This record gives sequence, C-alpha cells and structure tokens, in this order.
Amino acid sequence: MKTPIAVQLYSVHKDCQTDLPGTLRAVAEMGYDGVELAGLHDHPAAEWKQMLTDYGLRVEGAHIGRELLLPDAFNQTLDTYAELGCRRLIVPWIGGDAVATADGWKRFFSFLNTTADAADARGFEIGFHNHAMEFHYTCGMIPILEMLRACTTLVHFQIDMGWAYAVGADGISLIRSNPGRIRSIHIKPHKADDPAPYVGEDDVPWQKLLPLAAQVGPCDWFVVEHEHYAAEPLDCIKRDLSNLRAMGF
Repeated sequence: MKTPIAVQLYSVHKDCQTDLPGTLRAVAEMGYDGVELAGLHDHPAAEWKQMLTDYGLRVEGAHIGRELLLPDAFNQTLDTYAELGCRRLIVPWIGGDAVATADGWKRFFSFLNTTADAADARGFEIGFHNHAMEFHYTCGMIPILEMLRACTTLVHFQIDMGWAYAVGADGISLIRSNPGRIRSIHIKPHKADDPAPYVGEDDVPWQKLLPLAAQVGPCDWFVVEHEHYAAEPLDCIKRDLSNLRAMGF
C-alpha cells in the first residue's frame, strides 16, 4: 500500500488567505491525498471540516506554535483540532532565548515530553519539525541528536529532509539509526546550485529515502513543502506531486 501524500499548506499560504475553498479544491484536483495545516486563516474548525470533506482531503496534521500547547491554551487547542479531525500537532519552530543555552534546549525537550504525555491521554500526537539549526553543534550538543535521545517515544519526529540535506546531513542514515521515531517526512526540495528546485529535480535521493522512511520510520504520511518558487505556488506543488507520482509514490 502506498504511503499517502499531503501538502503542507504553508506552501500556498497566500492562496489560502485569499481563497481557501478554491485552494483546497485545487489541491484535491492535483491528486493530493491530504493536507497539513499551517493556521486556520480565520475559518472555524467546523468550516474546515466541511471543506475537507467536500474535496475528499484527509488531515495529516497541523503545524502550531508552541504557545498553543502551553497549559492555559492546551485544552482549547486540542478541542479545536479535534473538531476538524486533526490528531497530530507538530511544533515547527523553536527560537530566541529557548535555544540560547543548554538548559533552554533541555527545558524544551522536557516540554515536548510533558505535552506529548498529556496529549496522548486525549488521543493526540505531539511532534517536532526541524530546520537547519538543530543539526549544528551548539551549547555542547547537536540538538537534533540530543532531542532524539531525550524525548520519549510519544514525541513524533517529522524530519524536514530539505533542511537536513542543506546542512550536509545524511537523511538515509538518520532514518536507519532511529527506527520507530520518524513518523512523517517533509519532502522539501534542495539543490545546491538552484535556489528554487522541484521535488525529483533536486539533490535529495527520494527514491531511496522514501521507501526506507515508510518501512523503518515507520512513516504513515509523506508531506510536500515548497517554500522557494520558480513559478506560482500552486503550480510548484502540482509539479512536485507529478514528479513523485512519476517515481512511483
């Protein structure tokens, strides 16, 4: 059975802001199996659920700011995303003072563990999505490696392979050395001599990497993300998916 493919809606965030129904319809017509949310764009959860149902799109998960998982917002956040059928919540960024010291990083790891435990009790999954900085040596550690060691198995790791390859990491080795920990992959293109490549026309070895991710991760979704554009964003994500389908995914 093929692993379903979603698109991270940040890839087309301007289109979502101006015409959310039309954008979701276009995504469905391209052949995507689902979406990963990046904000609700002032539409209530019930409206999102109806639109996704109308266009036959599933919800892989949602990127949300960690402030929405702090105690004073936690239950309301989970209630909102439960209403639209989203049970995977992923923190996509950590910055500022939180990563200025080793203690700051460790507090963040603890936050992920505590939040994942509380969310699991309500049938949710908490995850983390990397950028480049987690692969750089800082504060006496390589944060992505320390995070994988320090976080419990309840914490979902969504590895952004575009960022991983941009800093020279080996995504295949990362998957092989962390079986069971990486349960979704961001398919973001990276090419050393092209600032705006397409998936399948880039340097990331997707044909080797994605089958391994599905088997060892074990990834239950692949998620396309496109941030640097050589054409209109909707055209870019359409070409990304077409290339993936041509590779057999």
